[in-house]
Amino acid sequence: MLPGAITSHDIANAVIRFQYIVAATTLWSGASYIWRKDAVRILGPDEALKKKQGLKGRLIIGLSFTAFAALALELWRWEKSSR
Repeated sequence: MLPGAITSHDIANAVIRFQYIVAATTLWSGASYIWRKDAVRILGPDEALKKKQGLKGRLIIGLSFTAFAALALELWRWEKSSR
């Protein structure tokens, strides 16, 4: 092997690092949609409807985010146990 050559092990480590970066930014993005009330803007004149839709939208995003986080955790556990 040539000195300084990139091996498949180096590539695998880089891919794992990128997976952690993607997971972290996804969690950060999902959390911002849940906790920031101005993350999603509902247009229209009816304030009561906008409030109801905003609450329902944050609930849907929160449930989806929780399901994604649970799935990611389960896949991580599965990967750790298969090694």
